[in-house]
Amino acid sequence: MESKHWHFPMACPSCRAAAGMPYRATTSGADDVCVSIRCAACRHTWDESGQPAVPLMLVKPDRRRTASPKHAPAVHAVTARQAAAD
Repeated sequence: MESKHWHFPMACPSCRAAAGMPYRATTSGADDVCVSIRCAACRHTWDESGQPAVPLMLVKPDRRRTASPKHAPAVHAVTARQAAAD
């Protein structure tokens, strides 16, 4: 089975309008997905099958480990107070 990229809305094979949206998805095993698609313009229905999509995860940086610029003046103020106390 070939790898397939799922992009919606899909072009309808009958009227060529980019209005095909999925209304049902079924699986038949671990390597096959069947998606039923209906055109919003002409109500034509068709099935597309392919491999399941692999979810893309975007990992955000851990903000607790990076220095925040708004906290930098507070650190300097504490340092300045400590220096004034000495």
